[in-house]
Amino acid sequence: MKSQHHSRRIERGPAKYFHGRCEELTSFQHLLRETVQDQIGSNLLIQGPLGVGKSALID
Repeated sequence: MKSQHHSRRIERGPAKYFHGRCEELTSFQHLLRETVQDQIGSNLLIQGPLGVGKSALID
């Protein structure tokens, strides 16, 4: 019998803050600002285990 893996996403809404992530947020904001101001294309890979706040960061 083949087992099926079901994933579900728990919607928590946007994060109000990211405790202990000032350096990461500053780098992310700098990259976004630079991309918009210079009108250049940019790729950014955001990865990590479930529940660490990847979607909240984008929101």
